[in-house]
Amino acid sequence: MKITLCVFLSITGSVYGQVKLHERVGRSVEFPTEVKNSGNMMYLSKVIAHVISGARRPLSNEYDSRLQWDNRTGLFSLSGLKMEDKGEYKVVRNDGTPVEVKYQLKVYVPVSKPHISVISNKYRCKLKCTVERGTDVNLTLYREGEEEPYSSSDPLDAPYLKLPVPVEGGTYTCEANNSVSTERSAPLTVGDHCTDGAAGSWQTEGCRVWSLALGLVVMLNSLLV
Repeated sequence: MKITLCVFLSITGSVYGQVKLHERVGRSVEFPTEVKNSGNMMYLSKVIAHVISGARRPLSNEYDSRLQWDNRTGLFSLSGLKMEDKGEYKVVRNDGTPVEVKYQLKVYVPVSKPHISVISNKYRCKLKCTVERGTDVNLTLYREGEEEPYSSSDPLDAPYLKLPVPVEGGTYTCEANNSVSTERSAPLTVGDHCTDGAAGSWQTEGCRVWSLALGLVVMLNSLLV
């Protein structure tokens, strides 16, 4: 007789997770993992807050004045965010079923209003969009009457991002955005001389003028000979 032995394992260890948090400079961010009775909070490999028997125990570190723990909700929060606060945080709950959640915090400088200007007023005309402030800024150029972007850039850090783009005649606006803010420029209109057809027409007329001039020169030379 063949006997099959089945073994079932019951795992009651930590519950792991990872959450991305985005917030702007100067504001507060909350870490939504409850620590009601016992646990701690870490930044990288350093413990920056400790909760024992339902009370927070003070630690001597630079976060004490900005890191809060709410004994009603059991949540940690960090106020007065600075760029150097970005990085990995970890909240560990030791009471009940152990829980460990990692948070990847990114702190952003909100974007300033972009400025759009003409850098070449001859076919093909070129527009430039710049922004003086912002983290991971995307610049997008829109043409009036069109829903799809005319052109866009990869995320970059300000100041003075540029988006030099050859354009046709029309009215354009530039949008600057990142994960925490969005701003748009005032509209700018460029003339029909920027379009391919207008340029071709101008070039054709130019060729006719030059052809007439060349013909007159040839006629004058023949009369003088």
